[in-house]
Amino acid sequence: GAHRAIAAGFRWMTYNGEVRLDQKLIAPGVFSGGKMKDAGEAIAALLVEKTEEEVLFQVAQHFYQTAQNQSTLTGLQANLDKLDALSKMAEIQLKNDLATPTDVKRLRVARTNLETQRQSLLLGIEYQLGVLHLMTGLTLDQPIELATDALVATTDSTLWSGELAPMLGTTEIRILFKNLEINKLRAKIARSENGPSLDAYARVGYLTQREDPNFFNPNGTWHPLAGLGLRLRYPIFDGFGQKNRVQQLDLESQKTEEDVRQLENFKALEFSFAKKQMRNSLRSLDAQRANSALAVEVYGKVFQQYKEGLVSLNDVLTAQTAVSEAETGLNREIFNYKLAELRFLKSVGRLRELLK
Repeated sequence: GAHRAIAAGFRWMTYNGEVRLDQKLIAPGVFSGGKMKDAGEAIAALLVEKTEEEVLFQVAQHFYQTAQNQSTLTGLQANLDKLDALSKMAEIQLKNDLATPTDVKRLRVARTNLETQRQSLLLGIEYQLGVLHLMTGLTLDQPIELATDALVATTDSTLWSGELAPMLGTTEIRILFKNLEINKLRAKIARSENGPSLDAYARVGYLTQREDPNFFNPNGTWHPLAGLGLRLRYPIFDGFGQKNRVQQLDLESQKTEEDVRQLENFKALEFSFAKKQMRNSLRSLDAQRANSALAVEVYGKVFQQYKEGLVSLNDVLTAQTAVSEAETGLNREIFNYKLAELRFLKSVGRLRELLK
């Protein structure tokens, strides 16, 4: 009889289907999730800003280099024009026995040297303009006009002499501060992991028992069931996992704090050096500008004396070489000043002013 009862029990099968809904009411770190999301979005925005600043710095640096070569080319062309005028005068003097064939040949040699430099500059500028097209996203058929005249017009010491180190720091420092904020939030969440959590749940469904294993058989009675409840969880022991995670996050926070201190010191040094470099570059630029003007003045007087037969061609070529060297030095100092200005704007987080 007992065997028959057990066998009969095995013939009955229980089926049920239900829908269950769960909702967290209190959970560790639930209030820190929104702050983590905001901090993550802030870091993403800062990384975009940092990338834009790096692109701006590289494009501006390349632009100044190209503009310097363009200014050097303009000065070189002016010297070529002077040599052409001098060559015509020397040929006339040669016909009148006032110059020697050697003088004419020396002028040709000097002009050939300048023309060789000119061709090299043209090729270099063409390549640099191609790089500028790639860096700025322009197609090669879109012209780029270099406003080289405006480079010197902005050498105003009042733009930077009274500038103080930024209190909020540059983009790199702000990124570190956000990383520090996220580390502290993660540590706060880890510390609350062993705290209690409370969930609410609701369930509705149907239950039936039958001998037929076919779940979709319409014959049979289905009994409804429903339930509401709360579930409280309170971890007791996790093998010191939480403690280890908290210690690791605390160490990461301490490392980030040290990175912030070191970067702030480096930025302060960078700012101080950039400011001194701006002052020295402006002083050198003023001196070189005066030197260039003096060289042009001397050349004009020597050229006039040469036309009057008071000085030799060698004196004219020497004066002309001095003008070329002075103009090249002036262009170099302009480029150095603009680079110093660029580094200064970067050190104080003002690179975006280049877009104005």
